[in-house]
Amino acid sequence: MNSRYDLLRVMAVVLAPLNLVAAERRITFEHRNDELLIRADRRPLATYVYRDAQILRPYFKDVHAPGGIQVTRRHPPKEGADPVDHATMHPGLWLAFGDLSGADFWRNKARVEHVAFVQPPTAEGDQGAFAVRNRYVAEGSVLGEETCVYTFLVRPPGYLILWDSTFQSNESGFYFGDQEEMGLGVRVATPMMVKPYAGSGHRPGRILNDRGGRDEKETWGRQAAWCDYSGWVDGQSVGLTVMPHPANDRPCRWHTRDYGLMTANPFGQAVFQQGPARKTEVRPGQPYRLRFGVLIHSSDREDDARLDAAYQDYLQCAGALRPESVRLDPDAFKHHVDFFNGMEPENIVNHVSNAQSWDWMRDNVPFFECPDQGFEQIYYFRWWTFRKHLKETADGFVFTEFLDRVGHSGRHNTISCALGHHIYEGTWLHDSRYIDDYARFWYVGNGGDL
Repeated sequence: MNSRYDLLRVMAVVLAPLNLVAAERRITFEHRNDELLIRADRRPLATYVYRDAQILRPYFKDVHAPGGIQVTRRHPPKEGADPVDHATMHPGLWLAFGDLSGADFWRNKARVEHVAFVQPPTAEGDQGAFAVRNRYVAEGSVLGEETCVYTFLVRPPGYLILWDSTFQSNESGFYFGDQEEMGLGVRVATPMMVKPYAGSGHRPGRILNDRGGRDEKETWGRQAAWCDYSGWVDGQSVGLTVMPHPANDRPCRWHTRDYGLMTANPFGQAVFQQGPARKTEVRPGQPYRLRFGVLIHSSDREDDARLDAAYQDYLQCAGALRPESVRLDPDAFKHHVDFFNGMEPENIVNHVSNAQSWDWMRDNVPFFECPDQGFEQIYYFRWWTFRKHLKETADGFVFTEFLDRVGHSGRHNTISCALGHHIYEGTWLHDSRYIDDYARFWYVGNGGDL
């Protein structure tokens, strides 16, 4: 027998499974009437619906995890097996806004028209993408347009969707309002609900964010880098993790419900009891970009720790993380605050007490690591003392120069000569309402008395 022939035959047998795996991992697209079927591993991943007589905006339905388990509620929901509420508002996975210049696209009271595929569906190996242009129309008038690029990746943590939307109006401009129903939403499959559907016997699912908050009670209205909704279906732990891009205009707060809803909301503030109502203005000709990652995952065990790694993988895929970048661990700096809190009695307490100081700093200040520990300690001491001067008043948040009341101060013990220093430092705070309120107090609320 020819030894060379035998070697080639053995290599063919060994390599055949590898070729099969590579083929099964391919992303593919198939056009249907007003729909685009996306497959991965030769199985359905999702269906993109870009025209619908009842749902007046594009959406994804029938989203599946690796292995073929559906992770979004059936669309339409099946009476008796699924809760049937909000059937035309919660079709699966969508981006919608309850207040876009006063028009309600979430509740289908205005229309998002599919204009065209500006990039046709194309796929190569483990990656596929397409781009669309949508027109936002209310009462016969065009408010603006959206160009959205969808990229689908097969990654070690699961299927990853990169969602990249750019909004623009060349005529009048528009605004995003302050509502719960604003942003990227998902309605999970019935067996994944935190509150099991009546009589289903399903094991309760869970909502989890990057700060350890669980379920609606600990995640609703809170800011978080990501939020995950998972549950057990057919012996598998399956779920969706929504990850807003860190370069978005502002961090997302989360509209979460134990009945199966999760929405990443970049615009809500007053609706979450986190400050005054606000509008996010988009001027004529000015682009406004929103990006998200959506991870669809499946495993034979619930492993919360892998979600942090999945978030880092998303940042890498989205170009938000350089290979040499390092994410600092906030808990590595908590000892500074513990030391400061023990230095002296707390005689005056304003908005943030010493006991609350670490939680507030963790949520608001940029972290800094330095080989010179003395220098690093000074950095955190400045923030620790800065928050001591933050006061919540009937005129909003203000900063004082002195903790004790001084004779030459004005309302709320404020002094205008410190304003520039406060704004210069406070502009680094993650929660912008502190400095927004403070500036408003001096320029408007204090009678313009600078």
